[in-house]
Amino acid sequence: MRINYQSDVIFTTFIRVFGLVLKFIMMLSMGKYALESEVGRFAIIVTLVAYSSQVLGLEFHYYSIRQIQKGKFDQLVMIRDQVVFHIATYILLLPVLYLVLYKFIGVVFIGILMAIIFFEQISQEMFRVVSALQHPVKATILLFIRTAPWMIFTVYVLYGESDKGFLVEIMPYWLLSAFTSVILSIYFLKKEVGKFIFFQKINICWIIEGIKSSIPFIMASVSFGLFSVLDKIVLNQIIGEELLGVYYILLSLAVGHYTIVTFSVGIYYGPRVL
Repeated sequence: MRINYQSDVIFTTFIRVFGLVLKFIMMLSMGKYALESEVGRFAIIVTLVAYSSQVLGLEFHYYSIRQIQKGKFDQLVMIRDQVVFHIATYILLLPVLYLVLYKFIGVVFIGILMAIIFFEQISQEMFRVVSALQHPVKATILLFIRTAPWMIFTVYVLYGESDKGFLVEIMPYWLLSAFTSVILSIYFLKKEVGKFIFFQKINICWIIEGIKSSIPFIMASVSFGLFSVLDKIVLNQIIGEELLGVYYILLSLAVGHYTIVTFSVGIYYGPRVL
């Protein structure tokens, strides 16, 4: 078991480092080949996707993951109830999110952007569930599938010649990567989830308790995450998309080490601490 544990740590760390190297190469490629204004628009879109996915999930995972780890109730039923909660939040929040993002993005990207946000959020929740069930290798694979393919394609597009701008070309592949990650996560979980969970009563009290417990996390995360959105939007208004693109590339390169620490260490010790 110790050998397997060590090999799993090596594998997940290698995948995370490889993903970070890919992002590093993508950032360098943007800096060398892409128009600064296009990188500036990319920075705004990436930030809006990350923040919108966070808001859409309402940080319910802070409660649900703890409960899954404690094992006080049936884990699979709790996962089912979490799915029910997210379906309700999607119905309520997606129309509002559409109206808000439309003002920033416009008609060109709004449709595919909403699809990316939707599948990114589901993929993130699946990643957390698989991690909570203590399958770090599977969780790492899901994360890799969600992030790596479209970054590789972005580098390919940037090295080629594109008269439409790289954003138009990469967004469908970004969506495909997130969608594939969701399908793969369902495949990973299908052996653990039986049909019986669909015939059990939904635990409304558990969901309500989760909402109450998540409120402080929602307020903190939304407030903190808002700064990462506002700085891009404000800088875009003050210095323009060209310099915003330069700022985004340098910022992405500077904080890259945080990703390694979060996912190579946290993915193992996080569920145990919770």
